[in-house]
Amino acid sequence: MGWATAWSFDRLRLWLETGIPPRQTMRQTLAHAVARVALALIFAYHGLVPKLLIRHADEVAMLRDAGLAASQVGAALTGVGIAELALALCLLAGWHRRWPPRLALALMLIATMSVAINSPRYLIAAFNPLP
Repeated sequence: MGWATAWSFDRLRLWLETGIPPRQTMRQTLAHAVARVALALIFAYHGLVPKLLIRHADEVAMLRDAGLAASQVGAALTGVGIAELALALCLLAGWHRRWPPRLALALMLIATMSVAINSPRYLIAAFNPLP
C-alpha cells in the first residue's frame, strides 16, 4: 500500500513539475513493464530451453557453422545459455537502468549478423530473426 501511495504522489509530482498527465505516466509505466518482462522472458526461454535443456540441433549447427569444434559446442551452448539467463535477470533486477535493454539490443544485432554471415540459411527459415 505504501508503494502505491508513493507512486501516486510521484505521478502527481510529474504532472505538476513537467505537465505530464498521470494517465500518460500510467500508460508509459505499463508499457515499460510489459516490454521489460517480455524481453526478460524471451531471453530466459532462449537461454534455458534450446541451449541448456534440449540442446536443439539448430543451435548446435549454428555454432558448428561459426567454426567451433564438436568438442567445444556443449560448453559454448552452456555458456551462452547461462549468459542469456543472466541477461534476463539483469533486465528485471536493473528495472530502471538503461544498460540492460541496450546491451540486449546490441547482442541481438551481433547475433543476427553472426547468423547472416555464418548460417544464412536460417534467415529464410519459417521462424527467422528477420521480419
